[in-house]
Amino acid sequence: VTIGMDRVEFHKPICKGTILRFDTTEVERGTSSCRYRVEVFADDLDTGSEQPVFTTQVSFVCLDDGGRKTPIPTK
Repeated sequence: VTIGMDRVEFHKPICKGTILRFDTTEVERGTSSCRYRVEVFADDLDTGSEQPVFTTQVSFVCLDDGGRKTPIPTK
């Protein structure tokens, strides 16, 4: 489950119809939780380049059917 997301502060507005690209990088992994850095980029249709829009971190915790923390399964 998602337990938290750091502050999201937009560096530029995103207009309706804008195509976004999300880059995710795992920054921390514990026994039952992990945290990812998320960088979001928007296509600039005028120049054909990508512009950074925002960066945040998202935390997840693995829960069992009873809602208790459980180890993250290995592949």
